[in-house]
Order: sequence, then C-alpha cells, then structure tokens
Amino acid sequence: MLQNRQAGDHHEHNNTQSSRPQVTLSGLLNAIDGLLSCCGDERIIVFTTNYKDRIDPALLRAGRMDMHIYLSYCTFSTFKQLAANYLDIWDHHLFTSIEKLIKEVQVSPADVAGELMKNRDPKTSLEGLVKFLEDKKSEAKLQKPEIKSDDNKSLEQKVDDNAFEIKKEAESPKDQSISLKEKKYRVKGEFEPVLEAILSKYGDIAANCSLRSVQCRSSLLEIVCDISQKLQAAKLKNLTENQQETLLNSVRDLESLRLEVGWLRQRLEEIQEMKEMDKQLKGSNGEGNGKLNCFNSKSLVDGLI
Repeated sequence: MLQNRQAGDHHEHNNTQSSRPQVTLSGLLNAIDGLLSCCGDERIIVFTTNYKDRIDPALLRAGRMDMHIYLSYCTFSTFKQLAANYLDIWDHHLFTSIEKLIKEVQVSPADVAGELMKNRDPKTSLEGLVKFLEDKKSEAKLQKPEIKSDDNKSLEQKVDDNAFEIKKEAESPKDQSISLKEKKYRVKGEFEPVLEAILSKYGDIAANCSLRSVQCRSSLLEIVCDISQKLQAAKLKNLTENQQETLLNSVRDLESLRLEVGWLRQRLEEIQEMKEMDKQLKGSNGEGNGKLNCFNSKSLVDGLI
C-alpha cells in the first residue's frame, strides 16, 4: 500500500496492521533512485493520482518524476478517436451536437468509451451518448448554487484572512501593458509586499505552473519570496557556497514545475560567478575586481524586484 506522510503519522495507532507492508512515495522513489538504480535494468514507472497538489513538490522535481502528463476530461478530439476505435466512424451528423455538449460538460474519456460500447450501431450509440451528456449537463446545473445579483457586492468583499489579491498591471516583453487577472494566492503576511513587487514586475509567474491548485501554487510562490528575502538580507561575502547552491537548486526545482523564475536563476548564477571571481582574486593585489566591489556594495536583489 502506497501511503502519504499524513497517513504514515497514524501508523502507531494501527497495530493490528503492523504486519502489512507499507511504504511512502518518498521511500519508494529513494529505493528506485538508490538501490535499484544500480541493477542495470531499465524501468519506466508510471504513477497516477487525482491529488497532485497534495504531493510534496520535492518528489515531483525533474530526476524524480521526469515527465508530467495531465489527463484532462474528454475533449472533442478525444471523442472522435474513441468513436473511430469503437464504432469505426470518423464523421456523423450527431458529432456537432456532441462537440457542443462535450465543451459544456466535464466527463472522463472512460465514461464516453463506456457509452460507446453499449451498442455497435453508430446512430443508436451516439444518441445514447447525447442523452448521457445532456443528463450530465442537467445534473451540473442542479448542483451549481445560484447567486443572487444583490449578493454579488458582498461576495466580492469576502476575502479569506490570508488571501492576497493581486490586481496589478504588468508589462509584457513587448512593453505592452497587460492587466493581471485577479488572483487569490495565500501567502504569509511578511511575503505579501515581496510577492506584489514580483507579480507587478514579471506578471503572474505561476500562470503556467504544472500544479493546478491555488494552494499549491501559493506554496511555490512563498519559496520564491523566501529566496528573494534571503538574498535581500545577505551580503555577497557572507553567502557560503552551500547556501548559494541550495538556493540555486531550489530555483531549478521551481523551474521544473514550470514556474517562471528564470530571472531569479540568472541572478543566482551571477552571484555564483562573483563568488568564483572573489575566490580567484583572494591573495592578489585586488586589481580588476570593480564588478565584484559593485556587487558587494549593493543589495543582491538590486534591480531584480
């Protein structure tokens, strides 16, 4: 049984199941990367989950999980492939109705395949699918709570205590002013001004993140803010190689999750270059280190945010 860390916390209370083999995802990955990696056998291991946002980002980084594939709800192109596989047809007059419904209803490819398998006659099968999608659409409407127009103003004013709303305008690379969509990233109070400055300058850096939930994206943004604050408080001469390597690896992990932090990685690489220059200049007469002196005299995030 593959359990998460939270489930593992209750292991002591399940003495009756102590003989049952249990392993965490982290433990499994450690075994694959460590003991099993030297066996010489090539393996492709596929993990699936409906709750990617609950997994520690450290377990999703490149080198751990090399490829992330999002299996979305059924699209019209997926339906056409299923229709070709199960009914051997590529076009039908009911396709137009199905295309419209499938855009309005969230249904899995497995559900669509199940409907198509009920009858081999294309017309009967597609009519059954149309009815199935219409029923799904009706169910969704019944489950969706109605919001009165009078309550719109009060709902807009309701913001979670820890919610951080971003309503800034950012400049695109083409110097065209674009309006950021309202976001509600939940970050610590100390990080709010830092995040606001970052989003104001670079736009929504989490817009293309492979993690979909606001909660998980907020956690990644807190890491960005924490790194920025550490650089702001540090001096080049006091920053150890281990510290800068840790920060750089963290940023690379964030980039592997498609967070747009190339600007931060570039600054850390510049710092690494300056530290290397500092090491080479030690013991010399100090000539030619004007750039290094400039770095020492300024904040490490000067001009960055």
